[in-house]
Amino acid sequence: MEILVRIYPIVFVLFFSVAAQVLYTLDRADEAFNDQYVGCKKAMDRSLASNNVLANERRRNKVFSRAWDEAELIWHQQKKNQITYELPEGFEDHHGIALVAYSGFISKSFNDELRTAGRSYDHYIENFHFKSLHYYLTTAVQLLSYHSCRKNQHLIHEDLHGATYWPSNESRIIRVGQFLTAFEDEPIYETNETFSLTSCFAVNIQEFSQFPDEKIVVVPGFEVFQVTYGKDHSNFSLSTTGKNCSNFNCAYLRGNDSRQTLDQCVHRLGLVGGASISRNVFFLMAWWCLPAIHLIFIF
Repeated sequence: MEILVRIYPIVFVLFFSVAAQVLYTLDRADEAFNDQYVGCKKAMDRSLASNNVLANERRRNKVFSRAWDEAELIWHQQKKNQITYELPEGFEDHHGIALVAYSGFISKSFNDELRTAGRSYDHYIENFHFKSLHYYLTTAVQLLSYHSCRKNQHLIHEDLHGATYWPSNESRIIRVGQFLTAFEDEPIYETNETFSLTSCFAVNIQEFSQFPDEKIVVVPGFEVFQVTYGKDHSNFSLSTTGKNCSNFNCAYLRGNDSRQTLDQCVHRLGLVGGASISRNVFFLMAWWCLPAIHLIFIF
């Protein structure tokens, strides 16, 4: 019994670490919601306000409501008057609050929802309850990037929240399908998985962040990347194509007619390498089995 008592915590910790790991496949992100709201921003502002979308979503989701309250307080008491550069025309308080909120604890649940919120128009309307945050965050990033390619060289994405990203083995053209956090310098934790990328439309939000010591950059989910694999496919990097593509455009206003596919974008934008998607089964199995092998080795 004494031996069992000593072993049990070890087994629990190891299995808990296995369960906590999540692998996200980087591919076409066909089910993601990554609307760019091109040509409908004024109408979106009016519609969100008249329908009280933000207030309704806050009543529905107390965690989101707390995140917005905290971000609003930080924005007005700290950040708003400390920004060291002139904010672009059209940048309003809700844009600043959205950036502050995203830098906090709400980002994980928000991104988890984004990855599947675009599986259909009906799913977006009925089940996605971050419509206001997505709109304000998207337009904030667009305003700060001045709607043009401002190439960021050698960004580092660090896998946080127990998540690891890996491209589908047949994908050469991908989107991340969510807002991706990256850094302009070395990763924070050397033990975390990382990959490098270049981006046209990422923006530095360090002065908006709740963690101002970090040179944090946000990459939008609609940017299209080319995948480059390292030797033996043991690592990879993402290079911007300089192009954007959304699964919907102005979905909240235009309904199912706003739907488009990445194939249509690839053809229209003249991109190459839009191969069909299949899961990297061998990598997935190996990745999940490593902790189990480690467990067996210990015993």
